[in-house]
Amino acid sequence: MKFWENPAFQVFFSLLAYAIPSLLDLGRIIQICPALQIILFFIAVGAATYLSLRSLRRVYVRSEKILELMIKSIFPEKVLPKIRANIMLFERGKLRIKYAYNMLGMPDRYLELSPDQGCAGVAFRSGRPYSVDLTKDPHEKYKVPSDKVWKEMKSIVSFPIRRVTNKREVIGVLNVDSSLSMEEIDLLNERVRLILGGYAEILGEML
Repeated sequence: MKFWENPAFQVFFSLLAYAIPSLLDLGRIIQICPALQIILFFIAVGAATYLSLRSLRRVYVRSEKILELMIKSIFPEKVLPKIRANIMLFERGKLRIKYAYNMLGMPDRYLELSPDQGCAGVAFRSGRPYSVDLTKDPHEKYKVPSDKVWKEMKSIVSFPIRRVTNKREVIGVLNVDSSLSMEEIDLLNERVRLILGGYAEILGEML
């Protein structure tokens, strides 16, 4: 198989195609001419091509750093304190939060759910992304006691994480939630979902 036909490479290339333009956003970073943006973009793509995902495991040893990079590459700085992310892995019949971003001291930092509970449970069972607007549907609708989770949560989206050697097997879930509404942080935006889906694919390679 040619390296450009490798699914892992294609996912990583797609991720860069969506993530890097946001990193180079003129209004958020610095005034950069279009030609320089293009040059920087292709330098990044070339670097990604050179580095295999095996190498990425060595660079990003901690999954928390992946979550931090993901959130900061998608959302504006002003809303970052209001957004959390976590990785749940399926172990001994439960979905357990193993890695987290911006959840220190939170009541649900080490949350455990059955596969039939929560937004994460729906994504895990169906193998498809799922989102919940908690301003309309309470936690209890998804069999999660509201006193067990972050009280300020208003929105959540979950993406299945698949085993790299068997794409049919879901091994966990990538969750992003916020005290802001779905509309306020664009969780329904197709571009945002493509980037989150790309990170879920990469996590499947690393976990």
